[in-house]
Amino acid sequence: MLGKRVNGYTADLSNQSVVRELFEQPGHVDHLIYSARDLLRTGVLAGICSAMEGLIRALVVELVPIRVNLVSPGLAGTSLWAAEAPYAASGVALPVEYVVEPEDLAQTYLYLMTNRYATRQTVVDSGGVLV
Repeated sequence: MLGKRVNGYTADLSNQSVVRELFEQPGHVDHLIYSARDLLRTGVLAGICSAMEGLIRALVVELVPIRVNLVSPGLAGTSLWAAEAPYAASGVALPVEYVVEPEDLAQTYLYLMTNRYATRQTVVDSGGVLV
Protein backbone atom coordinates (compact mmCIF):
# COMPACT_ATOMS: atom_id res chain seq x y z
CA MET A 1 0.00 0.00 0.00
CA LEU A 2 2.69 2.53 0.97
CA GLY A 3 5.45 0.74 -0.89
CA LYS A 4 7.75 1.00 2.11
CA ARG A 5 7.96 -0.49 5.56
CA VAL A 6 6.07 1.48 8.19
CA ASN A 7 7.01 1.26 11.86
CA GLY A 8 5.00 2.50 14.81
CA TYR A 9 6.38 3.49 18.19
CA THR A 10 4.78 4.74 21.39
CA ALA A 11 6.34 7.27 23.72
CA ASP A 12 5.52 8.98 26.99
CA LEU A 13 5.86 12.62 25.91
CA SER A 14 6.46 13.70 29.52
CA ASN A 15 9.75 11.75 29.63
CA GLN A 16 12.57 13.60 27.82
CA SER A 17 14.82 10.56 27.47
CA VAL A 18 12.01 8.50 25.95
CA VAL A 19 11.23 11.28 23.44
CA ARG A 20 14.93 11.63 22.56
CA GLU A 21 15.17 7.86 22.07
CA LEU A 22 12.09 7.94 19.83
CA PHE A 23 13.75 10.41 17.46
CA GLU A 24 16.99 8.44 17.46
CA GLN A 25 15.20 5.47 15.87
CA PRO A 26 16.51 4.69 12.39
CA GLY A 27 14.56 6.17 9.52
CA HIS A 28 12.21 9.09 9.06
CA VAL A 29 9.71 10.12 11.75
CA ASP A 30 6.63 11.20 9.87
CA HIS A 31 4.12 12.10 12.55
CA LEU A 32 3.00 11.75 16.14
CA ILE A 33 -0.47 10.53 17.07
CA TYR A 34 -2.50 11.25 20.17
CA SER A 35 -6.17 10.56 20.73
CA ALA A 36 -8.33 13.60 21.41
CA ARG A 37 -12.03 14.18 21.93
CA ASP A 38 -14.41 16.94 22.93
CA LEU A 39 -17.43 15.60 24.83
CA LEU A 40 -19.37 16.67 27.91
CA ARG A 41 -18.45 15.18 31.29
CA THR A 42 -14.87 14.62 30.22
CA GLY A 43 -13.27 17.77 31.64
CA VAL A 44 -9.86 16.30 32.39
CA LEU A 45 -9.70 14.58 29.02
CA ALA A 46 -10.80 17.79 27.25
CA GLY A 47 -8.01 19.67 29.02
CA ILE A 48 -5.44 17.09 27.96
CA CYS A 49 -6.68 17.15 24.38
CA SER A 50 -6.59 20.95 24.25
CA ALA A 51 -3.02 20.79 25.51
CA MET A 52 -2.22 18.33 22.72
CA GLU A 53 -3.44 20.84 20.13
CA GLY A 54 -1.12 23.43 21.66
CA LEU A 55 1.72 20.90 21.68
CA ILE A 56 1.15 20.19 17.98
CA ARG A 57 1.48 23.91 17.17
CA ALA A 58 4.78 24.08 19.06
CA LEU A 59 6.16 20.83 17.64
CA VAL A 60 5.49 21.97 14.07
CA VAL A 61 7.97 24.79 14.64
CA GLU A 62 10.46 22.87 16.80
CA LEU A 63 10.67 19.72 14.67
CA VAL A 64 10.97 21.25 11.19
CA PRO A 65 11.15 19.53 8.68
CA ILE A 66 9.23 16.73 10.40
CA ARG A 67 5.51 16.98 9.73
CA VAL A 68 3.32 16.93 12.84
CA ASN A 69 -0.41 16.18 12.77
CA LEU A 70 -3.12 15.21 15.25
CA VAL A 71 -5.91 12.67 14.73
CA SER A 72 -9.00 12.92 16.92
CA PRO A 73 -10.85 9.64 16.44
CA GLY A 74 -14.28 8.80 17.69
CA LEU A 75 -15.22 5.56 19.36
CA ALA A 76 -13.53 2.73 17.47
CA GLY A 77 -14.60 -0.91 17.37
CA THR A 78 -11.79 -2.39 19.43
CA SER A 79 -11.66 -4.81 22.33
CA LEU A 80 -11.06 -1.83 24.64
CA TRP A 81 -14.71 -0.77 24.33
CA ALA A 82 -16.41 -4.07 23.48
CA ALA A 83 -17.52 -4.83 27.05
CA GLU A 84 -18.94 -1.34 27.67
CA ALA A 85 -22.74 -1.12 27.62
CA PRO A 86 -22.92 2.27 25.83
CA TYR A 87 -20.70 0.95 23.06
CA ALA A 88 -23.41 -1.13 21.38
CA ALA A 89 -25.87 1.76 21.12
CA SER A 90 -23.37 4.48 20.27
CA GLY A 91 -23.07 3.59 16.59
CA VAL A 92 -26.75 4.08 15.76
CA ALA A 93 -26.68 7.51 17.43
CA LEU A 94 -24.01 8.75 15.01
CA PRO A 95 -24.87 10.42 11.69
CA VAL A 96 -22.97 7.60 9.93
CA GLU A 97 -24.95 5.04 12.00
CA TYR A 98 -22.02 2.77 12.89
CA VAL A 99 -18.91 2.66 15.04
CA VAL A 100 -15.73 2.92 13.01
CA GLU A 101 -13.50 -0.13 12.73
CA PRO A 102 -9.72 0.30 13.15
CA GLU A 103 -9.20 -0.58 9.48
CA ASP A 104 -11.43 2.34 8.43
CA LEU A 105 -9.82 4.73 10.88
CA ALA A 106 -6.40 3.74 9.54
CA GLN A 107 -7.29 5.57 6.31
CA THR A 108 -7.08 8.88 8.20
CA TYR A 109 -3.59 8.06 9.42
CA LEU A 110 -2.55 6.87 5.95
CA TYR A 111 -3.79 10.14 4.46
CA LEU A 112 -1.61 12.14 6.84
CA MET A 113 1.38 9.84 6.31
CA THR A 114 1.19 9.98 2.52
CA ASN A 115 0.29 13.64 2.05
CA ARG A 116 3.69 15.33 2.18
CA TYR A 117 2.04 18.77 2.43
CA ALA A 118 -0.10 18.02 5.49
CA THR A 119 1.31 19.47 8.69
CA ARG A 120 -0.25 21.10 11.77
CA GLN A 121 -3.55 19.47 10.91
CA THR A 122 -6.10 18.21 13.41
CA VAL A 123 -8.32 15.67 11.69
CA VAL A 124 -11.51 14.86 13.60
CA ASP A 125 -12.57 11.43 12.38
CA SER A 126 -15.49 10.78 14.69
CA GLY A 127 -18.44 9.75 12.53
CA GLY A 128 -20.07 13.10 13.21
CA VAL A 129 -20.25 12.73 17.00
CA LEU A 130 -19.70 16.48 17.44
CA VAL A 131 -22.61 17.48 15.15
